[in-house]
Amino acid sequence: HADVVTASPYHPRGGVRNVPPWRLALSRSLSFLYRRLLRREVHTWTSCFRLYRRSAVLELPLVHERFLGTAELLVRVLRRNGRVAEHPCVLEARLVGTSKMRVVRTVFGHLGLLWAVATGRIR
Repeated sequence: HADVVTASPYHPRGGVRNVPPWRLALSRSLSFLYRRLLRREVHTWTSCFRLYRRSAVLELPLVHERFLGTAELLVRVLRRNGRVAEHPCVLEARLVGTSKMRVVRTVFGHLGLLWAVATGRIR
């Protein structure tokens, strides 16, 4: 009965393996800020593995793409009283290849998105 199902390494039954402490600190800090700002007990806001109910997201306007887009989509679903279910998962550091994420740009992007939510520009 959920509008969004998200894989959550920060779920009480989830976990992380071989992830650098600095990356965990950034991710957990952003999740904390989203949780406090939106007053929703979602453990993981930056998960890139999600299932969406089509009717819950089809008409949502999106401003951001990529990593920020997933957080924005979750914010917009929750602002419309959507239901989120978190499924525990294990996040493991990449063993092969390199990430496309640019850490500094992504962190500042999330801070900008949080500001847009706080000021009512993202509803």
